[in-house]
Amino acid sequence: NENCLTLQEEYEIMKCLQKQRSLKSLGIALALATGMRIGEICALQWGCIDLSGGMVHVKQTLQRIYTKQHGKSKVIVTAPKSFNSNRYIPLPEKYLPTLKKYKAGPSAYLLTGSENKFIEPRTLREYYNRLMESNGTKYVTFHGLRHTYATRLVEAGCDYKTISELLGHADINTTFRTYVH
Repeated sequence: NENCLTLQEEYEIMKCLQKQRSLKSLGIALALATGMRIGEICALQWGCIDLSGGMVHVKQTLQRIYTKQHGKSKVIVTAPKSFNSNRYIPLPEKYLPTLKKYKAGPSAYLLTGSENKFIEPRTLREYYNRLMESNGTKYVTFHGLRHTYATRLVEAGCDYKTISELLGHADINTTFRTYVH
């Protein structure tokens, strides 16, 4: 699949992200490690990350919406995409020390470390695209990180119902159609 990283490409990108040592890079690494959507990463607050239990609770998403009324757009934080998108995802143990290093107050956003400042999806996507370009590895979209996560779960022998739940799909058929190649 052209929108999925091989293990070697994933390794190269992780090396590149570790060199960056920024909260945005940490967010991208977390997307790769958890299959979270870009809006879910942008809306993630420290209070949703349980470092002792090694879990992240996905309970909101951040998106820019356009209002017809004023012809302008605004950023909103809402419940995730669907009821099933409100979920818990295990964090790989190797991420815990890095997360502990950056930990901020429960209301602070992961990508900024601030309670009143967030990064919106298009800004994170632009950062990701620049990073991919400068790294010189095969380009996959930000959503391709989600495909890569699902692929690694399949390769590890994870059952499809669990994969579907971890991705926050309401229907296992969505997982089959979109992610199982």
